[in-house]
Amino acid sequence: MRIDFSKSELFPQDYTATGGAVILYRRLPNGTCYHAETASPVVGVLERQRTKGGIVRIFYGDIHTGRSWCDEYDMIGQIGRSVGPIKIPLLVPEGECGGAGILDHCIVRVQTRTKILYEHPDFHVGAMEIKRGTQQDLPWDVLVDGAVQARFKLKMDAEHHVAFLMGAIFTPVSEFDLA
Repeated sequence: MRIDFSKSELFPQDYTATGGAVILYRRLPNGTCYHAETASPVVGVLERQRTKGGIVRIFYGDIHTGRSWCDEYDMIGQIGRSVGPIKIPLLVPEGECGGAGILDHCIVRVQTRTKILYEHPDFHVGAMEIKRGTQQDLPWDVLVDGAVQARFKLKMDAEHHVAFLMGAIFTPVSEFDLA
C-alpha cells in the first residue's frame, strides 16, 4: 500500500512534563499517527495489515544498520490502532482486544507465517552461537555476538530459539515447553 504523505499532517507532541521527550508524529488522512521517522514502506505494510487483518511478527532494531535487537516477547499479533487524539498502531496479541504501542520507527522486518512483508535492506541478526554453559539446570547457552541471550535445558530448544531470532520460524519456544 502506497501512502501519500503529501496529504499527511506533521505535528509535535510534548511529553516533557511527564519526563519524556517531544515526539514528531505524522497523521495520515485516515487518522493513524506514525513517528515522523518511520520509513514509508513500513507505514504501508502496517496500514495494509491493520485494515486486512492477520497475524504478523515484528522485528525491532537499528534502522541505520538493519541489525535486529533480537527481541523475544510481544513481537507477534495483529495490527490495531489506539483511540483518542493520537491514534497510534498497536500490536494486539491473538485473542486479545488491546495491545502495546508499536515502535514503528524502529522496525527492521515484518513477516507473516509464510511471507516477509518488509525487510530493511541490511537486515541481520548478530552472530549466533549455541554453547554448553556452566549452569547445571539450564546447560545450553544461546549467545548473540558473544553475549548470553538465553539459556535452555535442551539443546533442541536452544536451536529452536536461534531459528526464531533469525526469523526462520514464527513462534518462540514456549515457557511451558521448558518445564
